Amino acid sequence: MCNAIILKGLLELKDVNTGKITEKNNTKAVYWFQQAANQNNAQATNHLGVMYANGLGVGKDLHQAFILYRHAAEQGDPMAAYNVAQRYVRGESVSPDLVQAFQWYLFSAERGYAGAMYQTTINYYEGKGVVADLTLAKYWAMKGTEAGDTDCMRMLAWYYYNASGYETERDHERAFELFDKVWQALPDDAYSLYRIAEMLYQGINGQRQDRVRAFELFKRLVTMGDIFSHYYLGCIYYDDNNAYIDGKDIQKALVHFKQAAEHGDHLAQFNAGNILFYGEHGERDIKNGLKYFELSAKNNYSVAREKLASIYFD
Repeated sequence: MCNAIILKGLLELKDVNTGKITEKNNTKAVYWFQQAANQNNAQATNHLGVMYANGLGVGKDLHQAFILYRHAAEQGDPMAAYNVAQRYVRGESVSPDLVQAFQWYLFSAERGYAGAMYQTTINYYEGKGVVADLTLAKYWAMKGTEAGDTDCMRMLAWYYYNASGYETERDHERAFELFDKVWQALPDDAYSLYRIAEMLYQGINGQRQDRVRAFELFKRLVTMGDIFSHYYLGCIYYDDNNAYIDGKDIQKALVHFKQAAEHGDHLAQFNAGNILFYGEHGERDIKNGLKYFELSAKNNYSVAREKLASIYFD
C-alpha cells in the first residue's frame, strides 16, 4: 500500500507527457508523500524532506527537511542517509561535523547508494572525518564502480594509472578501460578524455601507441577549454617524426607551448624557452627565451635550472 502511495506522489511531481517535474502538482505530491510518511515509509519521508528542502509544494524549511532526512535515515533509507551527511558537510540546520558526515556517508554506502560510495572513497582518501586509509578508499572506489558510479570509475582509474602509495600495481590497460568507460558515459568529461589521449600518445604499458588518434583527441580537448592539452599538441607539432600531421611545424608548436606555459606547465615553459632562445622559429629571442626558462625553473624543473646555470656560466 505504501509503495502505491509513494508512486502516486512521484506521479504528481511529473508531467504525464514529458515525465519532467512540474510546479502545478507539487502540493499534491507533498500530500501523498506525507500520507506514506505517516505510515513510517522511509522512502516517502526522504522524498518529503526533499520537498521541504527545495520549497516544492510547501514553504522552504531546511530544519524540517533535516528532521525528515534524519528520521528516514534512522529507518535505513540510504538516500536519506546521504542527505543527512550532506547537511553535516554544509552545516545546513546543523553545525558542520565531518565525522558525523562520514558516518552517514558510510551508512549510506553500506546500503548500496553509489553516490555515497564515492563520498566514502573521497573521505578515506583525504582523511575527512576519518583517518586516511588508501586501501579502504580503493575498496569503495571498486564498490562504486561495480554499482556503475562514474565518479568512482574515474577515481579507480586514477589508482591504476598512478599506483604510487595505493597498494595497487600500476595497470595502464585497466586505467584506460575505466577512463574510456567514463568518457563514453560522460562525453564532456575532459579529465578522462585527457588521460585517454595521454596514454594513446605515450603508449599504454609501452604498447598500443596511437598518436594519430591522440592528436585528434587533444585537438578536441582544446576546443573543450582544456589548457594542458596544448602541451601535447606542441610536442606533436615539434616532433620530427610526425608525418601523420604533415610534418613538423615550429610556429604551431610554439603557439601551443605558450598557451600551456601561461597556465603553469613547466615542460611547456621549458620548450617555449628553447624555441625562442635558440631561434628555432626564426630570429632568436634571448630575452623571452630566458623568461620561459626562468618560469620553468621557478616551477622546480631541474633541467631548466641546469640550463640557466649553463647559460649564465658561459
